Amino acid sequence: MKRIISILLLITALFMMVGCIHTTENQNKFEYPELTKDVTFDVLLPAYIPEGYIFEEYQISPLSVSVTYSSEGKNLYYMQHTPISITYSVDTENSVQTEYHSDCFDGYILSYETSNPSNLIHVWDENNFYIADGYVDQEELINMIESIEVYF
Repeated sequence: MKRIISILLLITALFMMVGCIHTTENQNKFEYPELTKDVTFDVLLPAYIPEGYIFEEYQISPLSVSVTYSSEGKNLYYMQHTPISITYSVDTENSVQTEYHSDCFDGYILSYETSNPSNLIHVWDENNFYIADGYVDQEELINMIESIEVYF
């Protein structure tokens, strides 16, 4: 009996340690087209994309990956940048900035209070820096960022 409980605890622990991926019920995993594999780092892409958005284009450089999604004339952007010493600045005029912390990331969410409200989340972990922004709710951007997983 002790052996069965130990095995169950081990299996549970392994599932919990697999990674920091946040999903909600009934989320379908986003299907990406074949992307180039000529990079020296793990490419991480969101498994969750807000409903109605489709893959538009991507760019891969030696240090980053950026993806554009579109829906009814609106764009949504995602970027992964590998760690190097960089200076990053964000226009905070007409925005409300709040700190963001999860089990996987630390960062900030900016909500722009303009005639077309938009949101931006920029977070980091020990390996990369990530950004998602567009004309979607904060919760949608959080779901995107928290769903990133290794694509290749």
